[in-house]
Amino acid sequence: MKKILAFVLCMIFAFGTLCIGASAAEESTEPEKVYALTMGIHKYSVNNTVTDGAGVASLTFLRHSTGEEGSQNKIFDVKKGEKFTLTTKLNDGMEKFYSFVAWVDGKGVVLGTDTSIEITVDSSVAVFATYAETATRYMVTYSHIGEGNISVSSNMPMQQGDGCVSVLEGANVTFKFTPAENFSVYTIKLDGRRVDMLTYSVERFIRFIKEGEIKTAFEAIINFFKIWLGKEGVFEVENVETNLVFEVGFMEPYFKID
Repeated sequence: MKKILAFVLCMIFAFGTLCIGASAAEESTEPEKVYALTMGIHKYSVNNTVTDGAGVASLTFLRHSTGEEGSQNKIFDVKKGEKFTLTTKLNDGMEKFYSFVAWVDGKGVVLGTDTSIEITVDSSVAVFATYAETATRYMVTYSHIGEGNISVSSNMPMQQGDGCVSVLEGANVTFKFTPAENFSVYTIKLDGRRVDMLTYSVERFIRFIKEGEIKTAFEAIINFFKIWLGKEGVFEVENVETNLVFEVGFMEPYFKID
């Protein structure tokens, strides 16, 4: 009887050992959970509008576990407990328009106020470097009479309206105007004063020659002749420091040759 009992106990022990080993094997084959780290730049305008700020600043990361560095906006294979250092800086020329505010997560919670931050990932997370406008905004209105069209662009982000744009102080604004077929430009006005396009073009030509920008210099002269011939033309206002009103007049020629 004792021998039978001992045999049964041995079988139970052996079966239990096998079960534990199988369970451990199953646990060891289960894939390790990974998370995603999302990164980006946000910018705040004066009306508290939040938009993508990739043109304002850059963001780079250092992955401590591998030494990997980069600037991609999402990493999918992050293991729990991994550490990252994120660093942001303004793009060249943006210093007078924007300043760094803080790092925030996807819910708007502030994570830090230095331009570099170290984070430990324990779940999928989004981290954004946020910047705010520091420059004054000015209103630029534009219009035309006669048949043709006009558009405006800037080297800085701007807010577009109906016949007007809001631009940051210090920005450059370029007006592009095109007369309709059989029309030509007969007047260009800035703040109510007529612009002498020949003088404007020659001054830019001389300036760009002195600065060694030969191609841009000749483009200024070509621009004058294109306007004179009734083609598309451009007019640029640099370093905006006040509200502006820009007007273009299109007209049909006095004499038509069929």
